[in-house]
Amino acid sequence: MASEFGGLPFSIHQEEFLPESNILSIMKQGTMTKISLLEISTFFASYIFALIIDNCIQRTIWNCLLVLE
Repeated sequence: MASEFGGLPFSIHQEEFLPESNILSIMKQGTMTKISLLEISTFFASYIFALIIDNCIQRTIWNCLLVLE
């Protein structure tokens, strides 16, 4: 089977069709890694911050409703 692909093992050629290999080739570039990691960390930080703020607002409203009763 190795002779069919120019003497190389089939697994090397099979990896070209996997989407992970395209992602890894993009991530291996230094600038893309820094930009994507910065964007991902910023997104998660803002998402967690929004969840904390939302939780605080819900607690405040709930406490006000309990006091009014």
